[in-house]
Parts: sequence; structure tokens; C-alpha cells
Amino acid sequence: MEALVTKAMEQGAVGMSTGLIYVPGTYSKTPEVVGLAKTASAAGGVYSSHIRDEGDQVTDAVNEAINIGREANIPVEISHFKVTYKPNFGRSIETIALVENARKEGLDVTIDQYPYIAISTTLDTTLPTWAFGGGRDSLKIRLKNPTIRRN
Repeated sequence: MEALVTKAMEQGAVGMSTGLIYVPGTYSKTPEVVGLAKTASAAGGVYSSHIRDEGDQVTDAVNEAINIGREANIPVEISHFKVTYKPNFGRSIETIALVENARKEGLDVTIDQYPYIAISTTLDTTLPTWAFGGGRDSLKIRLKNPTIRRN
């Protein structure tokens, strides 16, 4: 994958992006992403991420993106910066503080946000990653199983 990032950068890419909240990106481990980001960084690129979680683990996800930038020495852009689910409303105070603190530390961290109150993604992001093991056909079988649905 690092060779692909190198080739893409040589061909004019401005950096790399991840969709860590989506399959298959959700299976990526942070060190793997750091390695790819280091490759993009070596070519002067940026790292843009649709972070791993926007719900209960949103601060962990924001910290992950910031730490990838820190470890790879690459500018970070966090896409669609928000929190989801009513119990998390108001937590943007925490997440914005994480970005502000990173910027005070000297890291180049930016965010974007879309201007409407609904989300625009698939319901897949609300399911645990393990549910997708084996693909969508396996997911459908799991969702039909009442025991699994309760868990």
C-alpha cells in the first residue's frame, strides 16, 4: 500500500485519505495508517480522515487522527467534524478543544463540517465492525438471527 501511495504522489496526488468509519477502512490499524501517512508526508502530502467514530468514542477517534499527523509529520484534515447520537450532543466542546490543543502544539490540524443537521451516510456505520466479517451476505444472515441482534 505504501508503494501505491508513493506512485499516487508521483502522479500528482495531494495526499491520502481514509474512511475509518466505513468498511473496509474500519479494519485498518493505526500503525498501518501511520505508515501510509509517512509515505504521503515524505512527498509533501496531507492526510484527510473521516474518523473512526463520531459517537461515544469520538474523542478517541479525533485523538487518533491527530496522533497519525503527529507520528507521520503530516498536516491532518478531519472531514465532517461532528458528533452523533443525542447522548453525545454538546461534546463538540471536547473535540474542538482537542484540535485547538494540537494546533497550539504546532500541529497542522484542520476540520470541515457540512451545514445541515442530518447525517448523510449509510446505516452500516452504526453496526459493530465484527458484524461485517465475511461480507454483506454474512451480515444479512447475522441480522436475521435474533440472538445476535440482541447483542
